[in-house]
Amino acid sequence: MNTCTQHAPTSATRPPHEERRRNKRFRIARDGKVFLPGRRQYLAAQTRDLSVGGALLEVESDRPLAPGDAVQVAVASTDSPLVRDDALVHAVVVRAESLGARRQAVAVRYTGARAAARAA
Repeated sequence: MNTCTQHAPTSATRPPHEERRRNKRFRIARDGKVFLPGRRQYLAAQTRDLSVGGALLEVESDRPLAPGDAVQVAVASTDSPLVRDDALVHAVVVRAESLGARRQAVAVRYTGARAAARAA
């Protein structure tokens, strides 16, 4: 019996610019904040893009964030620059890149269906 299974392309065979995201991202610049539960600290943030599943944020911090860090994220609504604590959603850092001078670009993935629905 000859069975054939199809495998997803690996990074070695995937075209270099193939989109791997599940949700469409929108380039939106909004004020926001990131809460670091482990440090009990808030960081000011600016969105670079948003989607139902996550966000790319620019943050400033003395101590860099790293992939795997649990965070909470809130983004201001379009009609108010105020970012409320009750808007915080749970997320995990999936990628972090230094921008120099204590700044980072941080990609986060919302965790849980409720978090994704509230953040969208």
